[in-house]
Amino acid sequence: MIKKEWILIIIFLGWIFRNFERIVNRCKKEYILSKMNQKGDKIYIGDNCHFTPKTISLGSHIYIGANAVFQSVHGFIEIGNHVMFGPGCHIHGGNHDFHEIGKYIDESGNKNQGDDGKVIIEDDCWIGSNSIILKGVRIGKGSVIGAGSIVTKDIPPYTIYINKLTPIYKNRFNFDEINKHESILLKKNNEN
Repeated sequence: MIKKEWILIIIFLGWIFRNFERIVNRCKKEYILSKMNQKGDKIYIGDNCHFTPKTISLGSHIYIGANAVFQSVHGFIEIGNHVMFGPGCHIHGGNHDFHEIGKYIDESGNKNQGDDGKVIIEDDCWIGSNSIILKGVRIGKGSVIGAGSIVTKDIPPYTIYINKLTPIYKNRFNFDEINKHESILLKKNNEN
């Protein structure tokens, strides 16, 4: 049986290691943010996230849940303001040119694909957990992407998109509600 003193030492060491891990994670996140192509303020990044920061532009008031992967070596990722990502979200901009005859897949072209490889997520969007967003997609202002969705085509503004067996598109607001929503947000932004 373990003596009481040893249990206290183990608990204390656990506390030290856990706090050290938090400090290291905070330093990693700040380093990643410092390498972003462009960034606003009030950005939260969850634990265990992976980014290609030089190809990513972030607006302000961004929340990125744990285990996110935002990578785009051959394209760009632009994220607007007031955007939330649940845990496990993936964004993959760009792609390899795997149509090159006489080359193995790992030798395929790594050229910048410009707008074809760009992913744009406009302001005021919510991307549900474990969603996957692929190259060349624009998610319109005010849209909501349901958890687990795979987005391969543009999403119009103020759309709720749920991709299960058959994609479902719903309007978040009607036309009058969109005008009211945007005028309230405009007034709110002008006050700040």
